[in-house]
Amino acid sequence: MDTMQIRGILFAAAALFSLAMAVWPHPGKLRYIVWEGSAILCASFAVIFFVRSGQPPTSQDILWLISFGTAVLIGYPYLHRVLFQSAADALTCQITLHTEEVYEGDSFTFTALLTNTSRIPFHCIRITVSLPEGILFDDEEKQTYTFFSEIFSMPGGSQKEIRLRMRAGRRGLYTLNDITVLYRDLLGFGTRTIRFSPEISRKNTVTVYPMPLRLEEHFRTRRHSPGSVPVSASSVTDPLLFSGIRPYNGDSLSRINWKQSAVHGELLVNTETASEKLDLTLVLNLQSRSVQRADRDLSSRELSEMAVAVAAAVVDLASGDNTPLRIITNGETDFAVEEIYPCTETERLLISAQSRSRGEYFALLRFLARMKMHLTSSAAGMFDTLSGDPSLFRGGSVVVVSPYFNAVLRDFYNALHHRGIRCVFYITTLYNDFSDIPEDIPIYFRTHRGDSV
Repeated sequence: MDTMQIRGILFAAAALFSLAMAVWPHPGKLRYIVWEGSAILCASFAVIFFVRSGQPPTSQDILWLISFGTAVLIGYPYLHRVLFQSAADALTCQITLHTEEVYEGDSFTFTALLTNTSRIPFHCIRITVSLPEGILFDDEEKQTYTFFSEIFSMPGGSQKEIRLRMRAGRRGLYTLNDITVLYRDLLGFGTRTIRFSPEISRKNTVTVYPMPLRLEEHFRTRRHSPGSVPVSASSVTDPLLFSGIRPYNGDSLSRINWKQSAVHGELLVNTETASEKLDLTLVLNLQSRSVQRADRDLSSRELSEMAVAVAAAVVDLASGDNTPLRIITNGETDFAVEEIYPCTETERLLISAQSRSRGEYFALLRFLARMKMHLTSSAAGMFDTLSGDPSLFRGGSVVVVSPYFNAVLRDFYNALHHRGIRCVFYITTLYNDFSDIPEDIPIYFRTHRGDSV
């Protein structure tokens, strides 16, 4: 058998395999085997065709070259279709986060596992991980990047793990499931992009809690205008308050005030009185300025975000001694609420469930984490509604967190004070242009990390 006969046999076999690959009715492993056999035979034919021991090309060689090129042009579209149609099923991506809940500024690990379930190799794959706004890379040099990209190859049946360290930049609920894979076919002529968006689940979702502020560092009380008076006070009462001393009468030794006993020459003990421990209601006003636009989008996100951070600090204080707490707000949230209280036909207030245990306080943090920068009611409508229905406070104390203080909040305080309801204000702005503040209103203004205002 001479060289020409071998060429003919190989060319016929390659053509038959290409035809079988094109019309094969059932996709699967057998179809891939047919493609591999066709590719091997075509390669063998090319080697024999072009290796002629230095002989000059003949008309038959040119004819065989044209025939081979025609076979490639006919067979490549089918090869291209097989690769591109099967790759979407061959490549799978699994996303895992090592934690479900973090605070602002905390780091966590993101893992993407890309698997090639077929026998087809991918010699050039580029994977791109896109970050949602509010999530950053933990590497300081990459914190301005909004995506991560890497190029690699994947043999058949292999896996590739992408592990990244990320940082929670802002409170919220985030789902990291935006993965894009770009790959080329085996011959490198065509490219295709697959976008993986796994279903939202606990594995790829993280809740970022607002970081509680240290109120004693960021806020100072002002009872006189102008001027400031730093005081030691808490919006959550202590279970026992020191009220004085009395002579020793067989009490526990741990209650003896040794310093006062030394001064007076007799044993004296501390007397304590139980403070009122009533329900606490946190009224969170997210309207960032006293004059709000009609679309109810916030004018200053910074002031509203500061209000959420102060609210998280109040939740943290309440959890310290298990003070019952719930939140009433005019900010929109997609977290479950206990009650939607109507103000007008178009305005409403959102009321959270009351928290009494440590686990329930985390529910309040989730409530705050998922607050949207959109209002469900104006501040005036909210405080007018609360003034008219003090039963919403259940006879307890009230903490108001607001980006500003104006006449509406002053009238709200007077209405509650008239009914014997204690109320304290935390104002998140650095400057306040409302001067008509009664001296008896306990109000705290934001400062530059504890500097007096």
